[in-house]
Amino acid sequence: MSDSVREIHPITSLDMTLSMPPDKSITHRAYMIASIAQGKSLIENPSLGMDCTSTRACLAALGVHIEDTETGVVITGRGGQCFVQPDSVLDAGNSGSTIRMLSGILAGQPIEVKIDGDASLRKRPMKRIADPLRLMGADVIAHTDPKGSMVCPLIVRGRERLKAITWELPVASAQVKTAVLFAGLHAEGRTAVREPYRSRDHTERMLEIFSCPLERTADGTIAVNGPAELAGTTVRVPGDFSSASFFIALACMIPNAEITVQDVGINQSRTGLLNVLRRMGAKIRISNRRIYSNEPVGDITVISSSLTGTVVEADEVPCMIDEVPVLAVVAATANGKTVIRGAGELMHKESNRLTAIAENLRSMNARITCTNDGLVIDGSDHLTGAEVDSFHDHRIAMAMAIAGSAAAGITRINNPSCVEISFPDFWEMLPMNTS
Repeated sequence: MSDSVREIHPITSLDMTLSMPPDKSITHRAYMIASIAQGKSLIENPSLGMDCTSTRACLAALGVHIEDTETGVVITGRGGQCFVQPDSVLDAGNSGSTIRMLSGILAGQPIEVKIDGDASLRKRPMKRIADPLRLMGADVIAHTDPKGSMVCPLIVRGRERLKAITWELPVASAQVKTAVLFAGLHAEGRTAVREPYRSRDHTERMLEIFSCPLERTADGTIAVNGPAELAGTTVRVPGDFSSASFFIALACMIPNAEITVQDVGINQSRTGLLNVLRRMGAKIRISNRRIYSNEPVGDITVISSSLTGTVVEADEVPCMIDEVPVLAVVAATANGKTVIRGAGELMHKESNRLTAIAENLRSMNARITCTNDGLVIDGSDHLTGAEVDSFHDHRIAMAMAIAGSAAAGITRINNPSCVEISFPDFWEMLPMNTS
């Protein structure tokens, strides 16, 4: 990715109908589950972002046959066969989903694999997956950074049959939940995961369409019984809600605006942002509801709204973890105070998203402070254009583009090309106010 500067000019009105890029989270899971299923699977409309490309490249290096066709990506699963020993280190790039979830699959493979990533990924914590996978019998070796944290590169020495466990997550994390469930597919008996709060459930929904029975209990526990045999299938990937969130936020903030995003996933474990925006007074309508491969899909229409600050509690955050930065942008122009609690996980993403969004918004004259696990934002009538930085984080770059679109004056975003991680066409789809 080349580094450059992107200029954002203010927008005064807007009327758009958009289709979002394919869902990144669902594509990751479709690729991985198809790789261990029996027979062929067709993944229709997969994400072409760099993160999912990293997952695809890692699976190909493990001997999975992947073919592009006119109708989508065809993956021939390894079924009962183990992955092949890769010739070199697997490169997860910038993708925490790739390295964490794939480690769960590798834990049940009798091979030794080293996985690494870029400088950003090397800062992200890996103890959270290493601990349960070790308890299940895999050997997971990690690098220790100067602060004593367990980070990548990782070496995973798997075994053909793992020990089933019950694992209680200290922090809600769909990636860790998925890693343990994936390992549980290769374990003897019942492997269960329990979270303090509900996180996105794409893994559970997708395992079901690959013919894997799941157990769900009233206390939020998810369990699989292993060893499990999965059957290849067709997965249709909907539009990405996290990508849509930027345009949803834009419509809330711009006068005389109406935006419709079509064919986007509306899974309730992902759409916490809609609940919060509605509470703030946003005018949001969902129409044309349907199901794609066990995932709810719809068209979301948002109209300019006068918003009031709110309180976002910790139990709401897992269902909007990727949308907190753009919510902070919206809150900066809302009436009154917004408090976001229980979002400490954002300190361990591609950047420290709490400090990144706070620093950027303060430079635009927003009144925002960081707490130990969240943000406090005192809304004002407007933002002022300024020079801001993406921190090489795709979600920060896009959030600041929305802030700039609603600000007075020109906003310049440094290092904007990181949007290619999840949304390669973002700058082209943003209304024609950029250069």
